[in-house]
Amino acid sequence: MKQRILYLDLLRIIACVMIVFMHSQRAGMGIPAWFLSGSSYITAAGIGLFFMISGALILGKAKKLVEGKELDTFSFLKHRLLKIAIPLAFWSLLYWALSSIHPSGLGVLWFMWTIGGLYLLSPILMRWLQHASLREVELYLGIWSISLLYPFIRLLFPVAEDDCSWIYYFHGYVGYFVLGYYLANAPIERLKRYLWSFSALFFIFTLCAPCVVLILGLEVDFYSLFWYLSLPVVLQSVAWFIGFRCLEEKLSQCFATHIPAITTLSSLTFGIYLSQILVMRMGLWNVSCMSEISGIPYMMLCAVITLCGAGLLTWGVTRIPGGKWIIGG
Repeated sequence: MKQRILYLDLLRIIACVMIVFMHSQRAGMGIPAWFLSGSSYITAAGIGLFFMISGALILGKAKKLVEGKELDTFSFLKHRLLKIAIPLAFWSLLYWALSSIHPSGLGVLWFMWTIGGLYLLSPILMRWLQHASLREVELYLGIWSISLLYPFIRLLFPVAEDDCSWIYYFHGYVGYFVLGYYLANAPIERLKRYLWSFSALFFIFTLCAPCVVLILGLEVDFYSLFWYLSLPVVLQSVAWFIGFRCLEEKLSQCFATHIPAITTLSSLTFGIYLSQILVMRMGLWNVSCMSEISGIPYMMLCAVITLCGAGLLTWGVTRIPGGKWIIGG
C-alpha cells in the first residue's frame, strides 16, 4: 500500500473544490460580475495545485534513485500512461456522445492531455533531479518565474513569444511540476529564508496588481495576466502548498481520527474532476427547480451539489470491477 502524505491529500481535496466552484459559474443567472471574476481568480490556483501535487509525488521518486534504485523508464511510462489513456478514452467518448446536451465536457479534458505530457517528460526530469542540487532547481524555477512575468512586461515593451524566443522553451506547466517537487523536498528552513521575498511578490502581484487593474479600469487580457500560467496565480498556489507543509505536524494531530476519510476523499478527486461536467452542466443545469434560484446562492448550491453528486458517482464507479481504471488517479 502506498504511503499517504496528509497535507498533500488535503491540498488535493481543496484543489478539487476550487475547480468545481470555478466551473459552477453560469451566465444569465444574475451572478454579479465582480463575484465571477473574483472567484475565478481565487480558484485558479486549484489547477496549479493539482500539477504541483503530481510533481511532488512522481518526481519525488528521484530521491529513491539516489539511494541506488534504477528507474525503469518503460515500466514507469506503461504504468503512468495507462492510468491516463484509459480514463481519457472513456470520458472523451462519453462527452463526445453527450456533446449535444453540453459541449464543455470535452474541454475540461485538456488537463488529462497536459498531465500525460508531463508523465512522458518525468523520466528525464527524475534523472536530472537525481543529480541536481537544490540551487540548480531554484535556478530553473527562477527562469520559469521570469517567463511568467511576460504578460506584464508585454504591457510596456514588445516581446517575442514565438518558437524563436527563449520563453518558448521555459514557459508551461512543467514549471508547476518541478515546483511541487521542490516545495515538498526542500528543507523548511531553506524555504523560510525566502519568506520575505515571497511575501513581497505575493503582495505586489497577487494582491495589488488585480486591485490596480480594477480601480483604474485598465483594459487588459484577464486570462493572460491572472490565469493559470501567470505569476499571481502561481504565488497563490505556492502560498497554499507552503502553508500546508509548514502545518503538517499540526494537521496530522488535528485530523488524526479522520485520516481514513481524508485518504478516501483524496482518492476520489480525479474522478470528481472528470465527472463534474456530467453531473453539473449535463444534469444539474437541466433541473427546472434550480432555475428558480439565482445569483451567488445559485453558484454556491450548484458547486456543493456537484461535489457531492460527482463524489458519489466516482465512489460508485470504484465499486465496479475495473472501475478504478475509468476514474484514473
